[in-house]
Amino acid sequence: MKAEREPQVYFIGDSHCAALLAGARQLGLRAEGASWSGSTWHEGRFALNDNGITPRGLPQAGRMMDELRARVGRDKVVPEGMPVVSTLGFHLGRLVPPIGWNGHEMLPRDEGFPEGADIVSRAFLRDYLEHHRRRHFRIARRWARQERLILVVPPPAFERPNYRAVREILVDWYRDAGLTVFDPAGAFAAEPQGLVPATMLEEDGVHGTPDYGARVLRAMVREGVLDLALPQEA
Repeated sequence: MKAEREPQVYFIGDSHCAALLAGARQLGLRAEGASWSGSTWHEGRFALNDNGITPRGLPQAGRMMDELRARVGRDKVVPEGMPVVSTLGFHLGRLVPPIGWNGHEMLPRDEGFPEGADIVSRAFLRDYLEHHRRRHFRIARRWARQERLILVVPPPAFERPNYRAVREILVDWYRDAGLTVFDPAGAFAAEPQGLVPATMLEEDGVHGTPDYGARVLRAMVREGVLDLALPQEA
């Protein structure tokens, strides 16, 4: 059934998008979207065509997008000029762990290195990320020309140096390409260690709750990244 009123913002990406969509609705925004496993995004099982992002070889995700198209009443989900928020290109749970399987740690590290760690340069890390994310970046640039794309970094849920280094390089890479990126870390800078409070994380300790999503959306509006007026404060 088609929505009675046009959504104000759309969310399409991996599982971290679910909290952002829920947070937007909690704040009273008219929001729509679909999200599915970051593993399939990491593997590049998606494409971009005239109707926007489309899963490839993923029946369940394909049904989600079909249902989303039915709800908005058109094949092209996001109308011209409307914002779409995504987590495309991060998917850190699949990208980062292999770096440290044999004890590799990234440079630089102000806190020093564990004894016996193998040190990996940032130049090596950039080559690794380019290998795994070249297609994601290429599609993100095309997507941003097609729709008003806003990329959101995953929650700062824990402090692990390799994750920190990868986040920083990916954010810089996106921004250098002229893409709009919002890092939610600033919204939690006053929290202990600058991390998302446990009360705003799901039981897995990685994904945010709707309350997390609402805080991030408020920060995006406050900083002008998302040009919307919030109907209520929550």
